[in-house]
Amino acid sequence: MKHDTMINKTEFAELVKDAENGNILAGYDLGVCYEYGIGTDIDLEKAFFQYQKAAENHVAEAFGALGFFYENGWCVPADPLKAAALYKQGGECGDAQALCNLAFCYAYGNGVEQDPAMAVQFFRKAAKAGDSTAQYQLALCYASGNGVKMNKKTAVKYLTSAGVQKNSDAQYFLGYCYETAFGVKQDFSQAVKWYKLAAEQGNDMALTALGNAYAHGAGVKKDFARAFQSFYLASEQGNSRAYHELGVCYEEGQGVKKDPEKAFHYFKLAAESGYPDAVYYLGNCYYNGRGVEQDLFQAYSWHRKGAELGNIYAMTDLATMDYGIPVDEYEKLRLLEKAAETGYECALYFLALRFLAGDEYVIKNEKTALELLKKAAHKNHALSYYMLFKCYYFGMGTCKNDSLAVKYLQKAVVFGNKNAKRVLKKIQSSG
Repeated sequence: MKHDTMINKTEFAELVKDAENGNILAGYDLGVCYEYGIGTDIDLEKAFFQYQKAAENHVAEAFGALGFFYENGWCVPADPLKAAALYKQGGECGDAQALCNLAFCYAYGNGVEQDPAMAVQFFRKAAKAGDSTAQYQLALCYASGNGVKMNKKTAVKYLTSAGVQKNSDAQYFLGYCYETAFGVKQDFSQAVKWYKLAAEQGNDMALTALGNAYAHGAGVKKDFARAFQSFYLASEQGNSRAYHELGVCYEEGQGVKKDPEKAFHYFKLAAESGYPDAVYYLGNCYYNGRGVEQDLFQAYSWHRKGAELGNIYAMTDLATMDYGIPVDEYEKLRLLEKAAETGYECALYFLALRFLAGDEYVIKNEKTALELLKKAAHKNHALSYYMLFKCYYFGMGTCKNDSLAVKYLQKAVVFGNKNAKRVLKKIQSSG
């Protein structure tokens, strides 16, 4: 009997009668009923008793069930060694779940010496026997190279096997593989297909990923209302990314009416859960007084935390914004350089300005500034196009080149720089 089986009280009574009459398999099933509250109330002591009797009669599944009791200290003192031994006995009798649990023992060093390669060996045996959890775990091993040589395609193979058996974690990860071209050709439609299957089972990560697909129209028609609904369902399970995405929905009015206070609420929930992007957004709320009373110290504190978590936007803001409190100039420069190293266009632009002007912390270097601006402009950063116009028009860091300068100015106009539009009109009117 599986733990998700449903039986009524009459069927349970018949099971009790069969067990009392010496039916060993009925006794094991009765243990499952007592453990999971199927047709009766949960009673771990009665479950343990039935599993013991079944194990004494060599019912394979009973060894694994008993092992779980010893591993978790249910009705008996916790005994990892005993648990591992019982899992091994169950595995030798052909129980796939016991093999899978034994693999976990080797993976984490519970009751046996930690050995990732041995974990893979037992996950493989359990996976071959059809255990979806083992198939999923084996996929993770191949995806990360833990205990076995990394092989993305093999990881996808085991994820597919587990996904077909409705393992929601495997379905979510398979969707991620198709979304990011991990071991398979990128296919957003396939990603959505697997995300939906996992989401239907309530998988919070899949719900969030599905919401993201609807929000961006990736593999499915853009639908902010559905995106919001998916994020909301995931947030009910405490998913920190879902909290953040709900904050974005309320801030931008995507799938729901704009509400700065609710946006702040969800950003705060996500930030307090450690979600990096939300930490940055929460700092912005405090800085701009959006959804909450303006508090520059709180803004600085959250942006600082965001920078520590590696958020490049927080790093750039800390280096360029005024929080009304003294910030070490060397630290500002270090943060700006770190953000620029990732290729973030705003950081490249502000770092270029530092090199163009020069100060007591940065030696003036117009050529370096020019190269930084080109990198930012390559990402269609309007302000960088405008500054490149100035560099070529006035000969900063390069030879003066009016023709190239105007081309950069036109690019700045295309990408929305108002100053560039005004200057271009002036140049064109002067002939």
